[in-house]
Amino acid sequence: MLRSKTDIEDFAAEATPIGGTLLAFRRNSRSYHGYKRFEGERRMVQINWVKSGRLAWYAQQLARFGTHTGKRLLRMARGS
Repeated sequence: MLRSKTDIEDFAAEATPIGGTLLAFRRNSRSYHGYKRFEGERRMVQINWVKSGRLAWYAQQLARFGTHTGKRLLRMARGS
């Protein structure tokens, strides 16, 4: 957790990136997150939290359709 917006080395705590670790924070105009330059593979997981309701259900169905369509197109492009 960073203390400063300008110095990425000025941090209060560090979360070790291992399985089962979760770091969540509310995004606002004062929050900042970043990372140092890194060469190699970088992995991340993003989670979107939505409220229940008809609009949320339709948004989820649309996202699933896009995911399935994209995977289908990739399989076709690879010829498998």
